[in-house]
Amino acid sequence: MGVKPLEDADILRFYRPASKRLLLFDYDGTLTDIVQDPSQALLGEPVLEVIQELASNPKNHVWIISGRDRDFLGKEFGHMRLGLVAEHGAFMRYPGSKDWLNKCESADMNWKEHVESKMMDYVGTAPGSFIERKAAALVYLKEKFWFSDYGMSTDKLRKSLEKTIPIRWPVDITSGKCIVEARLRFIHKGQIVRQLAQEIKPDFELCAGDDLTDEDMFRALHASDMPQTNVFTVIVGGHGSDTYAQWCLTEPVDVIGNVFMLQQADRSGGVEGKGALLNNGKPRGSKWLPVSRSALIRANP
Repeated sequence: MGVKPLEDADILRFYRPASKRLLLFDYDGTLTDIVQDPSQALLGEPVLEVIQELASNPKNHVWIISGRDRDFLGKEFGHMRLGLVAEHGAFMRYPGSKDWLNKCESADMNWKEHVESKMMDYVGTAPGSFIERKAAALVYLKEKFWFSDYGMSTDKLRKSLEKTIPIRWPVDITSGKCIVEARLRFIHKGQIVRQLAQEIKPDFELCAGDDLTDEDMFRALHASDMPQTNVFTVIVGGHGSDTYAQWCLTEPVDVIGNVFMLQQADRSGGVEGKGALLNNGKPRGSKWLPVSRSALIRANP
């Protein structure tokens, strides 16, 4: 059937009557634009306030599921009653708790030494490249992703790692936007999403992401027993025909528009009201409440 624009989805028809809603958002590339300096990708206060209000509704279970580390997520969202998942599923923190659960504390990590050695062969030879060290993963990144040849080194590195690492250890090698990642096979966003769906048993699910690591979430949700009419998996930005998402949005500002839409629906109790734009009787997704891009990013102090 193909991926369809989310503005054509009848989201509020299923959101309104739902008693348990699971709302899942990736961070970089989904809630914020991907920028050269990740420390500058910070949500503006108006957006944070809306997310906090959305999460304060007892019907809503809102989770940020990101590749970012615990320090960043704790600093940005720790004061809010949100569920947080760091490093693609290595750590999770339930709403209202200050404790992070380590999902990989008993795993054999000897593979890291071998992966890092191979990655180091590429660091220094490719402009703007470096290694990000995480609890359950090692990531080779090319920060200057506008270089025309950025894909060459990442492709070579991925193929080199694939020849040996997965054979010796339960480690997957994946590539995404300017990255090659080696991570424990059982640590991924899909595993967390399955766990949350089993615990919460929602009757409405919205999940937005923009990269290969988010496909695990999409796949997990579509494999659940929940009626698929109540599941909205959304790929942000460019996408290929092999995505598991059913819906698409152009950019993060559209995702935030949907967050504002759901907040307004909670306040009004329905789709009626000032500012509602309808498309053949259906709410037009993120177009229902346009958001200024200047509200999305704040200056990094």
